[in-house]
Amino acid sequence: MKLNYYLMLIAFAFFGFIGCKDTNKPQTEEEWITYTESNSGLVSNYVSCIAVDNNNNIWIGNANNGVVKFNGSTWTNYTESNSELISDDVQSIAVDNNNNIWVGTRDGLSKFNGSTWINYTTSNSGLIDNWITSIAVDNSNNVWIGTDHAGLSKFNGSTWTSYTKSNSGLVDDWIRSITVDNSNNVWVGTLDGLSKFNGSTWTSYTKSNNELISNLITNVAVDNNNNVWIGTWDSGLSKFNGSTWASYTNFNSGLVDDWIRSIAVDNSNNVWIGTINGLSKFNDSTWTNYTKSNSGLNSDWITSIAVDNNNNIWIGTIEGLSKFQNK
Repeated sequence: MKLNYYLMLIAFAFFGFIGCKDTNKPQTEEEWITYTESNSGLVSNYVSCIAVDNNNNIWIGNANNGVVKFNGSTWTNYTESNSELISDDVQSIAVDNNNNIWVGTRDGLSKFNGSTWINYTTSNSGLIDNWITSIAVDNSNNVWIGTDHAGLSKFNGSTWTSYTKSNSGLVDDWIRSITVDNSNNVWVGTLDGLSKFNGSTWTSYTKSNNELISNLITNVAVDNNNNVWIGTWDSGLSKFNGSTWASYTNFNSGLVDDWIRSIAVDNSNNVWIGTINGLSKFNDSTWTNYTKSNSGLNSDWITSIAVDNNNNIWIGTIEGLSKFQNK
């Protein structure tokens, strides 16, 4: 199954995509601002991840080009060559409760407090693997780090704890997304299902033992009502309220495409779903779809979504960054 996942990644990197049905709501240009290498301080059009800190600065991961901080007027780039960032190949960014920036790369983990960098690798810490795919911070300020194939690490600022399929109830070691719900449960999306950890007990959800739409999970998010939203690589979206499952696909709903790359929830509890064929917004009753042809999106291939402190939606794509001024 994991081999098929990577084969699909390679295939879609070389071939175009077939458009899917779209529930269009034309937008005025004033609602969108687009940023690219040519019109801003963005150092690469390929945005790998986005995070927003407590001061509303936007942190943008650029594949092979480090991290960019945007404060609304000034762009600051951090790379291996001009800072102590451990690697330019940035895969994930998270902000902890003290406003430290955590940057996950394929070569380890960096923590930045605004002036000083601290780097963590398997050689100098309890980090379980250097290839980091996802980071989340829980309500107790523990940092959870997902890796590409080696499981999960938890860091409380002094002690490291590792969780794998062999030493815990984690369903799979190939981690793709981590999120924390309102009850401080940690949800881990993998390539073989979904796991929930409440601090002592693991519960796993798969297609075979629940109504999860697919085990190939790409993203997990929690809305304001504590519903868990699970995006999959090729099968659409699942919603879990703790007891009941609902599934959304391009066939049975207004979801723009089933190949989901990112999910975020805004302050109004709208769920934003980024796919390889555009962006969907769902308010629990109505779907609104945005594509390059009907909006200010730079590209239909969405890589990441974040919501800032003013409820603006930041959308990373393979062709630049878009900001939707949520009204």
